[in-house]
Amino acid sequence: MSRPEGSDNGAGGQEAFERLDGAIEQALAQVTDLRARVRAVEKRNGELEALMARFESGSESPGEFVDRMKSLELENGDLRDRLEKGREAVSRILSRVRFMEEQS
Repeated sequence: MSRPEGSDNGAGGQEAFERLDGAIEQALAQVTDLRARVRAVEKRNGELEALMARFESGSESPGEFVDRMKSLELENGDLRDRLEKGREAVSRILSRVRFMEEQS
């Protein structure tokens, strides 16, 4: 049987096979990555749909949610201020204790 001209299965054929193999591996890696991303998006979509259903059912209204967030942010700021004042008071007490220890 004669082989058509240019159908050398030697080094050129091996090189082409390796390029094809690399391209297939890259395509499979991309497919795997895309599947993972799709699963993440579908999960997030389910979470958002559940949240929207709660809003639509009236168990939580967007306005109440925003008001509650604002209230919690104010409370958080107040708690941060209290913590800072507490740290300052503890620091002053520690300074006094150290001073008294040095005096004795």
